[in-house]
Formats: sequence, C-alpha cells, structure tokens
Amino acid sequence: MHGVKHKSSGSGSFSLFDYTFMVGDESMEITAGSFIKLIKSVNNLFSKIVLDISKYVYENKKEDYLYYRRITRFDFKDFNKIYDNDILRIVGKIMKKF
Repeated sequence: MHGVKHKSSGSGSFSLFDYTFMVGDESMEITAGSFIKLIKSVNNLFSKIVLDISKYVYENKKEDYLYYRRITRFDFKDFNKIYDNDILRIVGKIMKKF
C-alpha cells in the first residue's frame, strides 16, 4: 500500500469514474464498471450463502431466531438492480459539487 501513487482520475457524463495508480513501475486502472462487476459478484455470492442459510433454518426449525429472520428477509441480488439501473448515473451526477 505504501508504494501506491495516484496517477490520474476522472468522471464525466460518459463514465461514472476511473482511477489510475502507479504501483512500482506498473500502472493499474480501476473503473466504475469493473468495481460494479465485482460488487455484483459479491452480492450474488451473499445471495447463495443466504439461500443455504434459509435451507438450514427451514430444515432445523430455527425460524424463530431473530438473526435468521433478519438475514433471510431480503435477497442480496436485489442490490444489483440498483447497479443495472440508469438512475445510478443521474444520482451520481446530482451529488457532485456545482
């Protein structure tokens, strides 16, 4: 981490954001698209984990436990709908300083 240096960053009407870093002699770029793809994959993984938890809860009659009720009340894949929606770009532009 100490060898990472900020090289450039940007955002605009055609892209959400991008950052470029130098790590030693190597240039590395992080874009909104790649970041969103990673987060969507994590949401899909969490969704599968919650599905396994739901099966365990049902099979072991643990529906009365508050933790299990809370974790199984929504699907993490629903967060991906936000990332797939064009309104995300609009909200991002609105939040930037004038």
